[in-house]
Amino acid sequence: MPEEVARRLTPAPESALLACGACGLQYFSPALPGDRDYYLALAASPRYYSPTKWEFGWVGDRLAPGDAVLDVGCGAGDFLAAVAPRVRRAAGLETSSAAAAAARARGLDVELAGPEDFARRHEGEFDAVCLFHVAEHVPVVLTLLQAAVRCLRPGGTLYVSVPNRRRICRGALESLDCPPHHLSRWAPRQLAWLAGALGMRFVRLACEPADPAMLRDWLPRRLAARLEKIPAAGAALGWLSTRILDRTVFHRRLLRAYGKTRFFDRLGFHGMSMVAAYVRAPARGGGR
Repeated sequence: MPEEVARRLTPAPESALLACGACGLQYFSPALPGDRDYYLALAASPRYYSPTKWEFGWVGDRLAPGDAVLDVGCGAGDFLAAVAPRVRRAAGLETSSAAAAAARARGLDVELAGPEDFARRHEGEFDAVCLFHVAEHVPVVLTLLQAAVRCLRPGGTLYVSVPNRRRICRGALESLDCPPHHLSRWAPRQLAWLAGALGMRFVRLACEPADPAMLRDWLPRRLAARLEKIPAAGAALGWLSTRILDRTVFHRRLLRAYGKTRFFDRLGFHGMSMVAAYVRAPARGGGR
């Protein structure tokens, strides 16, 4: 990251992680969101943007052929490109001119505009509006989501995907899980709370399945670290626990079965993302 960009987006030597008393959302203060130069620098890394996300498939499976779909913060249009052949209309909204240009170069319908301006001109046009990993990047989440809701027809569905702060393998301090990248941290409770704040009906929340291969590496190390704190026998117990788990619970032959049955998800272990679906109330007198 260029030093000048980092300095501009660091308003204070420290940023406190606080929690909302109403919903429990964690947020940083002070915090400035990343600007154009910041995200251009991140985009230079081939590992930053992934063309596929678990939530793309989860939402895509719930779209109907006759749907008009809007992706807010669509980036280069990876989700739109995947669903466009299967829906009536696939449109994107983007505030980055570079990302919008990349999406348009793929033949996608993407508008360069702010969410509130777009909502004024496209109110009630869409059957589904999606925000994939957008909410955690903005300082005022409700303003963004209220604009997204305005784009929905009565009875339409809003999909919001964010990183799950209860995911496996999350470190105590990750550089991209702090300002100027992520300004807030989310758990399932906050996504459920949004329904009331937006005047929507909460339909469902889903968490990305845990990757058994990641658990095979992470869980034994976490257990060993705790056992190693035991006086005298800790080091031996930590080594022994790792060996036992590797040869029993995490035997390579069992990993595929864990993935198919989502065994570890039933125990509360989840992957990176979670997504919630909300339905806008139908207009009085009916609606689709």
